[in-house]
Amino acid sequence: MNNMKPIHPDELPERCRLEIKHFFKKPHIEPDSHISANALLYRNPEDYIVLASKEKGDNNYSKWQASFLLKSELDNFKKYHPDYTGKYYIVRAN
Repeated sequence: MNNMKPIHPDELPERCRLEIKHFFKKPHIEPDSHISANALLYRNPEDYIVLASKEKGDNNYSKWQASFLLKSELDNFKKYHPDYTGKYYIVRAN
């Protein structure tokens, strides 16, 4: 992931920044935990890599999309997306 192009969240459209913000505020259920199904656990930002990609939309309009990759799924991501360094940006706040 070190050879990916970095992008600061401020460089993304507001829609993507809000999507990132809401992703980490949205509760979810941990399917493999021993906690009751009613307990809600929030996503830990330390467990994810935030990616952004840009595609050409209608009228050559750049369409940005945020993606969230579990760090534990990094090897599978690299395996199934061999062109990831050219297609995705890594979102970094620093």
